[in-house]
Amino acid sequence: VRSRIAAAVEQNRLANYNSLLVNSTSEGMYGLDLAGHCTFLNKAGEKILGVHAADVLGKHMHRLTHHHKPDGSAYPDNECPIYKAFQTGDSCRIYDELFFRPDGSSFPVEYSANPIKVGKRIDGAVVTFSDITERRRIDAERRESGERAKALADNISQLAWMADGRGNIFWYNRRWFDYTGTTMEQMAGTGWKSVHHPDHVQHVIERFGQAIAAGAEWEDTFPLRGKDGNYRWFLSRATPILDENGKVQRWFGTNTDITDQRETQQALLESREHLRKARDEAEEARELAEAANRAKSQFLANMSHELRTPLNAVIMYSELLQEEAQDRGIDDFIPDLDKIRAGGKHLLSLVNGVLDLSKIEAGKMELFLETFDVQTMAQEVASTVKPLIERRHNTLQLDLAPDIGSLYGDLTKVRQILFNLLSNATKFTENGQITLQAQREPAAENANTGQKGGQKGDVALFRISDTGIGMSAEQVAKLFQPFTQADASTTRKYGGTGLGLVISQRFAEMMGGSVSVESEVGKGSTFTVRLPTRVEPSTPQELPRNVALAGTQPLVLVVDDEPGVRDMVTRSLVANGDIRAVTAADGEEGLRRARELRPDLILLDVMMPKLDGWAVLTALKSDPALADIPVVMLTMVNEQEMGYVLGASEYLTKPIDRDRLVGLVGKYASADGAHRNVLIVEDDAATRDVLRRSLDREGWTIDEAANGRIALERLKASEPPALILLDLIMPEMDGFGLLGELRRNPAWANIPTVVITSKDLSSEERTYLNGKVEAILQKGAYSRDAMLTEVRQIISRCAGRDEKVRDK
Repeated sequence: VRSRIAAAVEQNRLANYNSLLVNSTSEGMYGLDLAGHCTFLNKAGEKILGVHAADVLGKHMHRLTHHHKPDGSAYPDNECPIYKAFQTGDSCRIYDELFFRPDGSSFPVEYSANPIKVGKRIDGAVVTFSDITERRRIDAERRESGERAKALADNISQLAWMADGRGNIFWYNRRWFDYTGTTMEQMAGTGWKSVHHPDHVQHVIERFGQAIAAGAEWEDTFPLRGKDGNYRWFLSRATPILDENGKVQRWFGTNTDITDQRETQQALLESREHLRKARDEAEEARELAEAANRAKSQFLANMSHELRTPLNAVIMYSELLQEEAQDRGIDDFIPDLDKIRAGGKHLLSLVNGVLDLSKIEAGKMELFLETFDVQTMAQEVASTVKPLIERRHNTLQLDLAPDIGSLYGDLTKVRQILFNLLSNATKFTENGQITLQAQREPAAENANTGQKGGQKGDVALFRISDTGIGMSAEQVAKLFQPFTQADASTTRKYGGTGLGLVISQRFAEMMGGSVSVESEVGKGSTFTVRLPTRVEPSTPQELPRNVALAGTQPLVLVVDDEPGVRDMVTRSLVANGDIRAVTAADGEEGLRRARELRPDLILLDVMMPKLDGWAVLTALKSDPALADIPVVMLTMVNEQEMGYVLGASEYLTKPIDRDRLVGLVGKYASADGAHRNVLIVEDDAATRDVLRRSLDREGWTIDEAANGRIALERLKASEPPALILLDLIMPEMDGFGLLGELRRNPAWANIPTVVITSKDLSSEERTYLNGKVEAILQKGAYSRDAMLTEVRQIISRCAGRDEKVRDK
C-alpha cells in the first residue's frame, strides 16, 4: 500500500512539474487526443486564444480555432497538418496560417505539431503556436521600407550600387542597368569591369581596395561605357555602412555623371587660355598702337617743322623784298611780291589745317581753358573777318544777346570755329548778307535737345547765316568730311580743301559741343554751334577788405588754393603799407582777376585744382595784355631741374612776324650799343639769312650758328650776346639741349632766349621751355622778411627794365 501511495505522490509531483513547465513557456500549447479533442491548454495558449482552458477541454480544436484557411475557404480536418500529426505521426511546422478566437477574430500564427507516442502507438498530438501579428507588422514595414529604398535608389539620377564588407557588389539600381544596358547576371561578381574603361580598371581596384582596408569613404572619377558604346565621365563615391560594433557591414555607392561639367570646365580652361592669348595680343596691339601714335606724333612735329620752315623763308623774303622795292622805288615788283606773300600765307593756312586735323585725329590736340567774355570775343572775330566779307560786297550783321555773358573754354579754338564758319559763308556769298548771332540757351530749354554739351547746364549758341548759294540735302550730307566739299565743282569754282568745317566740328566736339547745318539751294545756309558754358559773375568781385586800394603802391595778385597761404602772403606784403595785395582761390579766378586788375606782379601757386599754375601761366603769356606782367611761381616741389628755369623767355612761331621779332629783340636786348648783338641759332640757312637781314635793318649786330654745338663754341669765344634767337629742331645739338647747357653755365644763364620754332609743342615741352617767370619761391623756404624783400626786388627790377625799353 505504501508503495502505491508513494508512486501516486511521485506521479502527482511530476504532473505538477510538467504543468509548471508547460505554463512557463511564452508559446501557446495544447494537446489533442486521437479524435482531435483538446486535452490541455497552457496559460500562454489561453492568453493568445482569449479563452479559459476549462472552456475548450474536450472540444474539437480544429473546428474551434482552425476552421478556415488564410484565403477564407473552409479548412477540412483531413487537410490540416495538425490532423496528420496524430493520424499518421508526421510532424510539421507551419508559418503562414490563421487561428481564430471565439469572437470570430483571427490572427497570423506560426505553429508546430508533433505526435504523442507511447512506444510505437500514437496516443495523440501536442501543438505549440505563436501569435506572429507583430512579427508580420515588422516584416511588412521592413518590406515597405525596402521597397521605398529600392524605388528611391532606382529613381535617383545617379547609378547606385551596394557591396558587402569585402567590396563584392551584390546590387545595382535600375539606373545602372538603364545606362549600361546590362543585366544583374552580367554584373554578378566582377562583371562591373566590363563597363569600365580598360585603362582605369586597375586604378579603381587599387583605390577602392585602399578604402576598404581603411574603412573610409571612397571617391574617384573614371569613364563608364554606356549601352550606346560611348564613354561618359562619372564621379563615384562610396560610404561604409557599419554594424553596432563599428565593423563595415556593407558599402553604398553612387556614380554621378560629370561629363558636362568636365566639358564646361575644359571649355572654361580653353576660354581662359584664349582670353590670356587675346589679352597678350591686345597688350601687344596696344603697345604697337602707342608706338605708332608716338611715331605719328613725332612725324607731325617733324612735318610741321619741315613744311613751315621753307614757307617761313618764302613769306619773309617776299616781305623783305617788298620793303626793299619800296625803298628803291621799284614799284613794278610790289604787286608780284605781294602775290608771292599772299600765296605763301594761303599755303601756310592749308598746311596748318592739315596738321591741326592730324593732331586732332592723333589725340594730340590740347585744350587751354580760360574764362572769356563772349561779346568781346565775337566782336574781335567780326573785326578780323570784316575786310574779307566786304571784299565780296557783303554786309556783316552782329546779333549778340546782352545776357550772353562769359564762357569757360578754349578761347583760341572758339575764335577759330567762328572765323572758319564766317570765312566759309563769305566764300559762298556775294552781294549778300552774313549774320553772326550769339545767345545763351538755359539748361531747361537745352535738356531735351539731344546735343552734346547740353545735358548739365547752359550752352552758348552761335548761328552763322548767309544768303549765299546754299546746298542740297545731298551736298549737306558730304559736309564735315576731311578733304571733301559739297561737290567737285565747288572746289573748282571756290577753292579750298574742306578742312575748315571739319576742324571746326572737331574743335567743338573736343569742348563737348557740336556743329550742325541747315541749308536750302539758292537761299543760303545756317551753321549752328553749341558749346557748353558756365555763367560767370558779370561784375568784378569785391577785393578783400584788408587791401588798400588808394595810392600808387604796386599791386600784387596772390593765386593759391590754400587759404592759409593766401592769408600769410597777403599779410606779409601789406604789413608795411607800401604794397597792395589781392587774392584768388584758383587758376580760373586768378586769370579773371589778372584781366580785371592788371597787377604789377603775380604770385602763382603751381599745384592747384581745376587749372594748375602751368596752365594759368600759359594763358597769361598768350594774352598780349597780360604777357608782360612778371610772374613768381610758388611751389612746395623742388623745380630747379625743370625746364621752367631752363626755359625760353619768349616764343616766336614760324613764319615769323617781323614786327614782333624786332619788338622782342628791343624788349630783351640792352640799349647799350656795345651789347646790341644777337646770336641766331638755326640750322636752316634761309631762315638765318632772313633773320639777319631783318635785324640788320634795325642796327643789330648778328652772329650765327647752324646748331647748338656751334652756338656753344660761339659763346665760349666771345662776350655773351644781348639775346639768343633759338630754333628747336637742329642736328647734332637741338634747342632743348642748348637751353640746358645755357642754364648750367652761370655766365650764360641769364641771357634772354627767344624760341623760334615751327614745331608743334607738347604740354611737356611747353612746361620745359616756359621761362617767362621771373623767379621761383618755394613755400617754407623763405621767412616773412626774406620773401617780402624778394618780391620788392623783382618789382623794382622789372620796373627798371621796362623803363629802359621805353627809353630806347
